[in-house]
Order: sequence, then C-alpha cells, then structure tokens
Amino acid sequence: MNIRPICLVAAVLVLGMGSALAEEKTIFESCVDAKGHTLPAVEDSSLSTLVATVDSNGQRSIHYNPSLLPRLKPITRLFFFAHECARNALGFAGKSAESVAQAHQADCLGLATMQDNERMEPQDLAELQEDLNFSDAEWAKLPGPARSIDLAACHSSGVVKLPLATKPSASQSDWDHCIRRCADPLLACGNRCFDTYQKCIAGCGERPKK
Repeated sequence: MNIRPICLVAAVLVLGMGSALAEEKTIFESCVDAKGHTLPAVEDSSLSTLVATVDSNGQRSIHYNPSLLPRLKPITRLFFFAHECARNALGFAGKSAESVAQAHQADCLGLATMQDNERMEPQDLAELQEDLNFSDAEWAKLPGPARSIDLAACHSSGVVKLPLATKPSASQSDWDHCIRRCADPLLACGNRCFDTYQKCIAGCGERPKK
C-alpha cells in the first residue's frame, strides 16, 4: 500500500504531484481539509469506488483505486481526485448523501484548482469534458451522484496558488490572506454560505501571477 500526503485549506486547494505519478497526473501530492488536518492519500486496491474519503478511528484519509475504470484518461482521474478533495474543503465529506448541487460545487472547485495551479493545459479541458460521460454502472464507481458535468458552467475563482519551492510575493501573500478570510465562514455553515463566499472573493481582485 502506497501512502502519499494530500493538502487542502478551507475552500482552498494546494496542489503538487508525486514524482511517480507526475506524468499521469492522477492524484495530488498534498491536501489539507477545512480544519487544517492533513489527509493522507492511500492507494487501496480493495476500494469499490475510484476515490473516497475514509474515516478510521477518527483519522480521515482519501483512498483511491488506480485499477478501477481503466478506460478513464489520467486527466479524468485527477479531476475526480480533485472533486474528493474539494468535498472535504467544503465540509461535505462525512455527512449525509451528497446532493447534485453539492457535487457540482465540488466539481467546479476541483476544476478551478487544477487550472489555477497549472495542473492542466488549455487543451486538456476539451479532452476532460469529452471523457465525462458515464453509464449507470460506471457512476456507481465514481464519487458523488450520477449527474451531467458541464465544465463550461464553472468559473475559476477562490483558489489560492502557493509556490512550493519559492516564497510568495507580498501581493500573493495579501491575496491568499484575503481568500482565506473569505473562506472562514464556510467552516461554520458550509454550502449555505457559498454565495457570500463568492461575493467576498470577488473583492480580493484577480490572483497575482507571481
């Protein structure tokens, strides 16, 4: 069993790629949940779904099964991994069954993170959208309810980009702080505060390029 750490802060995802999977881009290297707890990524060949959040004795981790649904493209696997991380960031994991609206919200946050952290090229978007058509049997092995995923309906916002090897600039640090401040209410009220969160992050301005 291979274990890799993942990182996700509030409604914010911080991405990196493990060297063994960097070429295929199928998981994130780090992810921290809404409360700042690190979620380890666990390769689990016994898992009946592609990716899922598992709570064992109060320790939450994200399990993934790389052998399921072999037809999926690497970018599609990464998308559903991002979706699962976003569920934890938004406070949906570990609660009642995810609604279609919540699933769409996690889809868009995961996609925005992949784009803003440069984990996909512009041409990957069309490839990903083309791959997001599933049978009922396939949906039973994917996170969230069966749904129509329209990536064009998502817009990239509210995702903090933190350089892994260099210190962030003053403008990047200020922007990150603004986004985190906007995300704080999500810890208390989750999905009900998402509209307020979107209005708040709009006031932070555009993400600095560096």
